[in-house]
Amino acid sequence: MGVDMKRTPLKRVSKRQQVKLRIWKRVTMERIAQITDEFGVPICLWCGGRGDVLGDGIFGLHGHHADEDRENNTQENCYPCHNICHLFISDNNVDVRIYPNSKAHFQRSI
Repeated sequence: MGVDMKRTPLKRVSKRQQVKLRIWKRVTMERIAQITDEFGVPICLWCGGRGDVLGDGIFGLHGHHADEDRENNTQENCYPCHNICHLFISDNNVDVRIYPNSKAHFQRSI
């Protein structure tokens, strides 16, 4: 039995958005490669933990737009972090330019 596209809750991604997503993925992978060269392993910049480069799980590395501008797809704006850390950063509106890691973020209230 085939999938009824009229009933699926997922929206199709436009061709324009697909291009943007491919560009951001390439930028993210380049930034992760830089970090891997610097530290020897791929890490999350937020918590400092080792990350899974190709993973979609909670420890998979994703690119966060540091300035929150989704049109700014530059390596300087790419902040690689675990998926779970990315959710925390987004849900709590953390500006990673001011608080570049979890230690700085949590010490701000002390």
